[in-house]
Amino acid sequence: MEEAQALVEVRRAELFKASSTFERMQKVFKQGGISELEFIRAKSDYEQAKANLSLALSSLKQAQINLSYTQIKAPIDGKTDLNRVDEGDLVGVLGAKTPLVSIIQDNPLYVIFYASETEWLKLKEKLDVAKGFQVDIGTSEDEGYPYRGRLEFFAPQVDESSATVKLRAIVDNSSFSLEPGLFVKVRVKLEQKEALVVPLKAVFNLQDANFVYVLDKDNLVAVRKVNLGPEQGEEVVVEKGLRPEDKVLVSGLAKVRPGMQVIPKQAE
Repeated sequence: MEEAQALVEVRRAELFKASSTFERMQKVFKQGGISELEFIRAKSDYEQAKANLSLALSSLKQAQINLSYTQIKAPIDGKTDLNRVDEGDLVGVLGAKTPLVSIIQDNPLYVIFYASETEWLKLKEKLDVAKGFQVDIGTSEDEGYPYRGRLEFFAPQVDESSATVKLRAIVDNSSFSLEPGLFVKVRVKLEQKEALVVPLKAVFNLQDANFVYVLDKDNLVAVRKVNLGPEQGEEVVVEKGLRPEDKVLVSGLAKVRPGMQVIPKQAE
């Protein structure tokens, strides 16, 4: 590289000298002070000097390209895995591609998840605006869904083997709290609406149906069948079977029976 740069400087100096000589000879030739042969020789030296500089600049450019090959820049940010080659190893033999190291992108992250046919049909109603929908994400250790992403891809068809649709969300991970490859839970919010929720521990199942214990005006226990919606952390949405004013038992379920009178206490 230094040799190529030095040669360019030499060629520039030679061109400057040849140019000055040619300009002087040109004036003298017009005045009849030199022969035509001497003028042609001066012009030829000038043209040769220009060609030599052009060749030197081309060599310098090639040297810069060769030097750039000694520095490998990753196309993405991320963390590197173990090196696959060491200093001094021969790579790229006979044009073969040799992996040097694996880079794992950690910001942003892509979250791949799958929706069932039922979930997909609900999402499909929002297809025109589904991209960009907020996606809530949490790890197995998280209570709830503390991370936010947005839906940015969904497969064009249902996978016949699993009856699911593949979706992908992109998540900002500038805090680096999430690790690539981690299993997470995902919730997609298509819309927000008011709903009745009860603690999951208040619901019990009998013969594939869901029930809760409610209290009447005399604090007598009664059984109420309910239709459940999606879970929200430790709570679940009740889509049918309860009214906002109903009192629901949330603890001590094993100690009560229908028709029993109890003294209720407000849950904390």
